[in-house]
Amino acid sequence: MPSDRLKKMLFDAATKFMSSERGMKLMQNPKLMQTVAKLFELRGQMKSNVEGSMKKVHAAFGLVSAEDLNGLRRVMKELELRLNDLKSQTDDLEASLVRLETLRAPAPKNGGKRRGRGDKLEA
Repeated sequence: MPSDRLKKMLFDAATKFMSSERGMKLMQNPKLMQTVAKLFELRGQMKSNVEGSMKKVHAAFGLVSAEDLNGLRRVMKELELRLNDLKSQTDDLEASLVRLETLRAPAPKNGGKRRGRGDKLEA
């Protein structure tokens, strides 16, 4: 984005200036440092005010905020993980049930012997 490129250029220029001799002398000025600190404080206040206003607008119009979407994504991911766990448990239980049914199957009536040609059926 062009704004990202502009930010990077400004940041690079500021870094270069502050590392120069003139920049270092300027940074030793207490009034300037107080002003810079105040600017950062004002920036933080403005950001929190804008966020607060955005929350009010979202609430007034019933809009979903980015924070709400992130929360929903987090809940959906947790539910997907839980669903996968339950599917795995279900598969394990089904396999156990099949093994149990195999073990509990009734024994053949002829005692497990195969009938030959000459054997008679018992009634």
